[in-house]
Amino acid sequence: MFNYYRDFGTLGVTIIPLLGGIGINSLYFSFRKNPTLSKITFFGLFLFGITFSFFNSPFGFLWYVYTLIITYLVFRYISKQKNQEK
Repeated sequence: MFNYYRDFGTLGVTIIPLLGGIGINSLYFSFRKNPTLSKITFFGLFLFGITFSFFNSPFGFLWYVYTLIITYLVFRYISKQKNQEK
């Protein structure tokens, strides 16, 4: 949380976790309605980030962003191949 405080002040400590919680909560309820492998994978990645943000927030690290981007591209490629087979 100190990184958010250092960059954005008190408003950053309030707003950024609130928006992150709303986003992850909407992903969770979307997964509950229509479970897919991609949704559970992204929920697991975000849950990892939430769990370890107690020590140091991984959301700002480039390796975490790369992991999210590569996972998204892999699932998009797989779904595109699956749609072409139909």
